[in-house]
Amino acid sequence: MIGEFLDVYLAHRQLSPNTRKAYKKGLNKFRHYLRDIKRIPFEKLSFEDFNRKNVADFVTYCHDNHGTKPATVNQTLSALKAFLHYCGENDIALEQYYLDVKAVRKVKQPKEVIVKHLSEEQLKTLLSLPDQKTRVGRRDLFIIILLFEAGLRIQELLDLSVGDILEVGNSFKVKVTGKGGKTRYVPLLGPVMGYVRSYIGEFHSEGDANRPLVYTVHNCRPTKMGQGAVWYRLNKYSKKAHETDFTFPERIHAHMLRHSMGMSMNKKGIPISYIRDFLGHVSVDTTSIYAHADCEDLRVALESLENDIGEVGNETPKPKKLWKDREEYLLRLSGLA
Repeated sequence: MIGEFLDVYLAHRQLSPNTRKAYKKGLNKFRHYLRDIKRIPFEKLSFEDFNRKNVADFVTYCHDNHGTKPATVNQTLSALKAFLHYCGENDIALEQYYLDVKAVRKVKQPKEVIVKHLSEEQLKTLLSLPDQKTRVGRRDLFIIILLFEAGLRIQELLDLSVGDILEVGNSFKVKVTGKGGKTRYVPLLGPVMGYVRSYIGEFHSEGDANRPLVYTVHNCRPTKMGQGAVWYRLNKYSKKAHETDFTFPERIHAHMLRHSMGMSMNKKGIPISYIRDFLGHVSVDTTSIYAHADCEDLRVALESLENDIGEVGNETPKPKKLWKDREEYLLRLSGLA
């Protein structure tokens, strides 16, 4: 069931590769905990071991003994609950294990949240760095502008095709496919429209709507750009900016630009519910970090002034376990290797 959960169910839900990796990592963490602390080897693992006490002890162990951040602990707990919920939906006899573990509470996170973002001046600095005299520089500038102006996650940017840029009247809107395959439309207004037209005219003159919007060329063919390539470009410019302004982060990432847009919208008085829809958050609670961060900025500014097979009782001989003493084989079977 672990194998089906990781390789079939999560893939069918169209979760991002990073989310699927996090779920796999969470299940492996719990497996290691049961093996090293509870002395339960993987080949002996049963659903009875997925009980409230073991999971609660695991959460405490991660948080207290290893100093794991609350967000990471809660993500691991969510992976365990998601797996047991999947099992319960597929076999009603397993629902009890999900209901038992569901009662385990998340670790409380600090109330004050600091969101790393760029100031308006820092954004201007960043946008001034790509060399617009070169083709690569013009492409890099477009990537930075779109990440910020559309508030995109890095994978959302890379998944865009030319056909996802829609011109409606005197404006553009971007069809974005977010987490869980959910679609939202993001408007692009003002000077950004000029950059969009220029970029599409230069990089997509053939008019192929299915071509990746942002691409690199391999074997003379446009190929979807990888996350590493985007990180490389952003960090190249952030290092250059840091050389002239020590307050500029040495390393930035796409989510920092997304946070910068969220902060900018909040400071301009745009309602949190609108920001939630713009950024594609499921809950307004997630978006509220920008309101908290704004208060944090004020505080900083003021401070700057200074299971066995077979039923119980069944006497039928149990089939030989092919994975007996072969843990690596069992891990590969379940997708945890």
